[in-house]
Formats: sequence, C-alpha cells, structure tokens
Amino acid sequence: MAELVESVILASDASYDHETKLAGYAFCIKTPHKPLLQQAGVAKRAARSSTEAELIALANALYVLRSVEKPKRFKLFVYMDNEAAILHADPEYEATSKGPRKFQRNNEDIVTYCRNELRKYAPLFEIRHVKAHTSSLKVSWNQEHHMNHWCDLASRDEMRKAKVAQALQKY
Repeated sequence: MAELVESVILASDASYDHETKLAGYAFCIKTPHKPLLQQAGVAKRAARSSTEAELIALANALYVLRSVEKPKRFKLFVYMDNEAAILHADPEYEATSKGPRKFQRNNEDIVTYCRNELRKYAPLFEIRHVKAHTSSLKVSWNQEHHMNHWCDLASRDEMRKAKVAQALQKY
C-alpha cells in the first residue's frame, strides 16, 4: 500500500522596474502543520529582467522553505506566473536557442541555485503556471490564485517603496 505524501504549496512572484532595475519579491509557503508563511522584500542585487526577478523570488522562497521543512518528506508544488522563469528553474529544461542560453549564462548563479534546490525534492515536486491577473471574480479562484495575488501585491509594494527610497537618496 502506497504511503500518503503530504504536500507543500509554494507561490512566488516578483515586480520589476525596467528603468531602475529594482525588483520586489514575495512568496507564500503553505505547509500541512504550520501556518501560512508570507514574506516580501527587495532583491539585494539589480535584476536585468523580469524573468531574473522572478527567479530571485523563487530562490528566496526555496531558501526559507529549506529552514521550514526537510526535502523528501512531502510533495512540493511551486506556482509562478512567469513561464520563462518556470522553464529556467526546471532542472530538466535544456536551453536550445541562443536567447535562453544567453539568459542562463548571465544568470548562472540564480538558475543553478533554484535547480539544485528543486532537485533535492525530486521526484516529488512540480512547477506549475498560475494565470495571474485573469479575473476580477475572486470567488472562482483557488488557493494558488489567492497566494499568487498576495505575492503580486506585496512584491509590487516592496518595489515601489524601494523606488521611493532610491529617489529620496538623490536629495
């Protein structure tokens, strides 16, 4: 008889400003035996793209997750709204065209970190796309949509606060 494996849900999102290169990030982690963990902040380094910002958000979430739960004890479901970031985070993805290969070279540290962390949960993890900003009918949303929505709002708020702080430093 197969053993029932509990699941952990992780949702992450980022907000990126193309002008200042600032990125806010946020994530939620829902485990079976602990309250919902929500965290948001500003990326410590400038991001070169929204996809890089999304991977920074995921990396922060995976770092915190490791301190909360041990790998192999549950199935991990990762929800992100950036399909390019999902591809680059997936340990099985091989970039074949010039653009994705260049992205991976330029972001090797963050891509490698995310992939190595996710490999620790293999084969018990899935990365899934959650459609963001799709409906004002929040009644029809599932848990992942609500978690992504909170991440979207929190990451945007963090990025905006960082932009204000950066602008005030000029005076």
